[in-house]
Amino acid sequence: MARPVEFEMDTVLQKAMDTFWEHGYSATSMSNLVEVTGLKPGSIYAAFGSKEGLFLSAIDKYGQRSVKRLQALIEQAD
Repeated sequence: MARPVEFEMDTVLQKAMDTFWEHGYSATSMSNLVEVTGLKPGSIYAAFGSKEGLFLSAIDKYGQRSVKRLQALIEQAD
């Protein structure tokens, strides 16, 4: 049986997103992601499958957050 996730998903995705944004996908290594997230490589692979999986999850989170901001702006508009 797999162990339950023991980290804050939003925090990990934000840190990964910032790192990908700063360095680009290709220049961001798994070592960079381990350092900024504080997760061990096995935890990253277990949660996201790969560096690409983490990248896609971070992009998805960015998109969700952007949509929420746009919805809030629309609701505030006259």
